[in-house]
Amino acid sequence: MKKIFLIAILSMVLVNCSSDDNESFSSQNIEFSTIAHYAIPNTPFLDNPESQNIIISDSTNWEDFLMNLEYHLGYSIDIDNSVDFETHQIISVFDQIRPTGGFGINVISVAENQNNIIVNLETSYNDGITFQMPIQPFHIVKIPKSDKPVVFE
Repeated sequence: MKKIFLIAILSMVLVNCSSDDNESFSSQNIEFSTIAHYAIPNTPFLDNPESQNIIISDSTNWEDFLMNLEYHLGYSIDIDNSVDFETHQIISVFDQIRPTGGFGINVISVAENQNNIIVNLETSYNDGITFQMPIQPFHIVKIPKSDKPVVFE
């Protein structure tokens, strides 16, 4: 009788202890730091990059990216390019070309769940005194390195 009781209890414990991946690893915020937050002027002389999100995880791609960015900007910008790609990766978001200054794109949060890194974006507009030429806002941030796919929301 004790064996039947023990088997019944053990069965209930095993059934109730089934793993629910969503509950065992909730979303956690990840600290990020801004590397650059500018806008590319849209001139007839340069082709602006497409609206896109870029993940950079090695120094060769980072150097190529910076050279390409300076080409599109038409001038050199002060960016801390000493990123340790053993421990960090770069997330770069480019908005669409906007008709005037005052527009922006912002990484407002970065979170990690069991399956993904989630980057939350926000576009903004400041209707104060701005450039009266088309621009393309971008935001570049550094986050801890991960092998998980990055999802942009």
